[in-house]
Amino acid sequence: RNLCTLAGGVDKKTFRKWAWLFVDAIGCLEPAVIIWENRLVQDEGNDCTTSLDGADFRVPESGRKFWSHKYKKSGFRYEVGLCIKTGWIVWLNGPYECGSWPDISIFRNCVLSFLGENERVEADDGYIGEAPEFVKCPKSMGNPEETEFMQQRVRNRQETVNKRMKNWGALKQVWRHRFDGHGDVFRAVAVITQISIENGEPLFQCGYRDPPYDREDSDNEMSSGSEFGSDQESDNSDDLSYDTP
Repeated sequence: RNLCTLAGGVDKKTFRKWAWLFVDAIGCLEPAVIIWENRLVQDEGNDCTTSLDGADFRVPESGRKFWSHKYKKSGFRYEVGLCIKTGWIVWLNGPYECGSWPDISIFRNCVLSFLGENERVEADDGYIGEAPEFVKCPKSMGNPEETEFMQQRVRNRQETVNKRMKNWGALKQVWRHRFDGHGDVFRAVAVITQISIENGEPLFQCGYRDPPYDREDSDNEMSSGSEFGSDQESDNSDDLSYDTP
């Protein structure tokens, strides 16, 4: 109702018609804004240039194939990838039915074939089936203990992006529109989120590099606030909620 008023007092049907046009237009910017090759920005030769995780979003109850283990209810799942060095969103994939597509199956279905020679991604243990060849995760064979804090910070930043996307009412609440429109809204929100990251609302930085380490250098990097920054956002912008009619 408030948005209809801001739009000049139009009725809800008219507002929704134009809202979907804007959603489609913003979503069409994805190829120009969310670019896979941008994972190599500031590349220092690390084998992991990208962090990857699945993000679940609620939909009306739709049976077992949509079952989300996170919500214990139905949902769509998307795969989101960030450049480790910059925090930029560089990869989107989905939607997938949560119950039919665990994270590792989505990984194998697409992004795996886009990795370069000897390239891996940083991810959680849901991807351990492709570790250590294609994934670096906490419980994978040979994962160095001294890198666990560094890796955890990278995974924490993934959750920050998910939180920003869920500030938008359409993704925070149970989806109440046609199912084939969910991906359009998700991509529009992802495009806006990436533009905001590049233009004044960056994510916290993560010091990240491959071993081996000097013991002294490792201790300094793992404890340095200037290297790793803070896990917290610099302001309260992520407490805002952008509701849709």
